Amino acid sequence: RSEELQYLMETFPRYIRLHVACCQQEVVAGVLVYNFQGVAHAQYIAATEVGEQVEALTGLFNHLIQDVYAGCRYFDFGICNEEQGKVLNSGLARFKEGFGAGTTVFEAYELEL
Repeated sequence: RSEELQYLMETFPRYIRLHVACCQQEVVAGVLVYNFQGVAHAQYIAATEVGEQVEALTGLFNHLIQDVYAGCRYFDFGICNEEQGKVLNSGLARFKEGFGAGTTVFEAYELEL
């Protein structure tokens, strides 16, 4: 997967950026954001134990929403589910809702042809 992300970032450098938060010169949190046609979409989100302790993602998302992508029409936090959409990660949903985000349920249908 990292090779695919590297390829995409090299191919579309204007549209894909990795944003990180540091504590004492160490990366403690990061968010990969796709930005295209007025929509900023957070695809990959991670934090270390130190990042969780200092709430680095909260500060990073505040910075991204209020400063970096303030001119975008939408800031999309991405999914809040696991197991291919079968289980809601309620803690993650609450975290995203803390920034004013809402949730949408998408139904999926499978058709045999």
